[in-house]
Amino acid sequence: MSATVTRERFDGWDRISLANDRVALRIFPELGGRVASLVDRHNDREWLWSPPGGQRLFANRPGDSFASSPHAGLDECLPTIAPCTWRGRTLPDHGEIWALPWAVDAAALEDSMVSMTVDLPITPLRFTRSIRLEGNCVRFDYRLQNLGPQPEDYLWAMHPLFTLQAGDTLELPDVSFIKLECAKGGPTAERGAVWRWPEPFSGVRLDRLELPDNEAGYLKAFAQPRDGEVRLRSATPGGSLTIRWDIAANPCLGLWLTRGGYHGWHHLAIEPASGAHDRLDLAANSSGKGSRIGPQQTRTWWVEWRVGE
Repeated sequence: MSATVTRERFDGWDRISLANDRVALRIFPELGGRVASLVDRHNDREWLWSPPGGQRLFANRPGDSFASSPHAGLDECLPTIAPCTWRGRTLPDHGEIWALPWAVDAAALEDSMVSMTVDLPITPLRFTRSIRLEGNCVRFDYRLQNLGPQPEDYLWAMHPLFTLQAGDTLELPDVSFIKLECAKGGPTAERGAVWRWPEPFSGVRLDRLELPDNEAGYLKAFAQPRDGEVRLRSATPGGSLTIRWDIAANPCLGLWLTRGGYHGWHHLAIEPASGAHDRLDLAANSSGKGSRIGPQQTRTWWVEWRVGE
């Protein structure tokens, strides 16, 4: 099942389409390397979410609040998710790279792979992400390089927003609890609260993606699964999205779910992550909760999205 790559201008932006008989992706290098579409071609389900009213893509400037972003598809967060100050550096909301243009490796396109690189403007890190298709699997390979003379602390999180349909369920087979980063609605919703998985309270079923009243809540939480695999399963026979990742390199999983509590939106983010905090300063000061890369060192890891069974 060979993949094809096309590159064109779309609405004024560089758009790369990567597709085979089973999966189709659309990627925008100039817009933070954004993956704006992931379609299962067997049932035409669009897995990546955009705000209602049609996808509207535009460029942000470094330092912008993520609240002013297109909120479409997949972004990458590095070296923090929430804004903070660390080592005298003021780090922006959702990190440094989602609002930057990324450089495309033209030679990789000839091999049906979309490889892009971006240098962080504040932290001396270089980030490379390569995407290729292997049947029904989207394979992401990452490389992080420390260009500086000192060790660097960082948080990385994959930040994809996924669509939700009636009957969708979330399978986390080896997780017994999650720890809240933020939440709206429900008892003990303060930061740091521990909720049992999947039913922390009567009327709240997280595996069914149900929050209080199912219309007024949201949450961001972290889990630390034993195995790096989670599945979003559709009520449609054969419809699922399985996410696997290199858990040795990134031992945490972020979960963001809004059921109308944030801008009235309904979507889910499943975020393999290097640490169980949104803020780098908190992660770096918590033993074992963040990541550190030595001077002139390189670190690699991978994530896979598998569409269907």
